Amino acid sequence: MLKNDMRDDLLKSFKLLDKNIYDLRIGKNHVEIASYDYINRVVADLFSRSYKVINVDNFRNDKNFSDGLELMNNGMYWLAHEVLENIWRDSYGIEKETLRFLILICAANVHNQRGHQETAKM
Repeated sequence: MLKNDMRDDLLKSFKLLDKNIYDLRIGKNHVEIASYDYINRVVADLFSRSYKVINVDNFRNDKNFSDGLELMNNGMYWLAHEVLENIWRDSYGIEKETLRFLILICAANVHNQRGHQETAKM
């Protein structure tokens, strides 16, 4: 199991393998690698070939609140943030404030997955 304190060194190593990789987040049951292009197969092989490519663009227009909650429950905070932000833009009042709160929780958890616990606490 990978630990958050390994994240920065791991990201540096992956960047040497594939210059398109720009972020890495370690969840409880998964690792997310963000790339400007699809993940290089060499990087995927490092994870025992058990990987799934998720295109964030598929979530950029998603306005389904239950999708956002499901992504949060699965520890996929970056994608949950994308979905909830789409709903937040068109909301008002207490709904907008509630969504803002959930988005901030997602952002804190993304920082935590990056191994930046002090930033996550802010």
